[in-house]
Amino acid sequence: MSETLEVIIAARDQFTGTANRVIGSLNQMASTSPRVGRGMGQMAQGMGRIGMIAGTAVVGGLVGAAKAFSDYEANLNTINTIARSTPAELDRIGGSLRKMAREGRGDLSDLSAGFYDVLSAGITDTTDALALMRSATDLAKGGLSTNAEAVDILTTAINAYGQAASEAGRDADMFAKAIEIGKVTAPEIAASLANVAPVAATFGIELAEIATAYGRLTSQGTPAAEVTTQMARAIIELNKPSKDLIELQEKTGRNYAQLAKEKGLVTALEQMRIDAQKAKIPLQDLFGRMEAFKFAAQTTGPQFA
Repeated sequence: MSETLEVIIAARDQFTGTANRVIGSLNQMASTSPRVGRGMGQMAQGMGRIGMIAGTAVVGGLVGAAKAFSDYEANLNTINTIARSTPAELDRIGGSLRKMAREGRGDLSDLSAGFYDVLSAGITDTTDALALMRSATDLAKGGLSTNAEAVDILTTAINAYGQAASEAGRDADMFAKAIEIGKVTAPEIAASLANVAPVAATFGIELAEIATAYGRLTSQGTPAAEVTTQMARAIIELNKPSKDLIELQEKTGRNYAQLAKEKGLVTALEQMRIDAQKAKIPLQDLFGRMEAFKFAAQTTGPQFA
């Protein structure tokens, strides 16, 4: 930090010295000609005022830059409490984050804070973490979110499904598509994904179905948080069936939870709807909670295509 302050002081002194030399030249010209003198004197006074304003602006800008750099250095030091990198490795991390900043992927403080969140989520290999951070910045730009929110989405998905960090790019593409086709934002996904991802992963429902549900159901007006609540409940009720659903499974010889695991949740719910119609059982009777029925109603029958 002391080196940064020395740069600021040197820049201020250099600017002031240059301005003073220009003003001195104008005053000298003014003394050689009475007619021109008044104009030159006024110009010198004006230059003096401009110099003071510009000098202040230069120093103010440099002070702001120094603070940003100081914050960035502090974040790097915080990162190293988890990464425990060598000085050379920490320089590599810093260089990668600076490159992302130059590419317009966020300011250094935001990027370094996001990278810390990646490490905190358990992705401690710095090469994997940097790759995930880059995927997060892609999602943040497309989803109009902060890098921290995009990191939250990707790390939640990776940890819930036990994925390798290298799958973050594919996950980012899926959620970007959900945002494109639905009425949902990345911040809304970040705030609600944990409602369903662990349940879905436990019972073999793919992440792609979650992303699809966000896109499809929010386009129909269902808030993102309700999408995940309804989907999680539907998964749970297939795996803990009601009395009526058990009777339907016995009649049809199907296990809808297994079908969901093998062919997808919505495919299983559509087969349930068809079988229930044949057995003359109202679909809602197969569910113990309205949230699960709502999910089935919005994804099967006329909505199935």
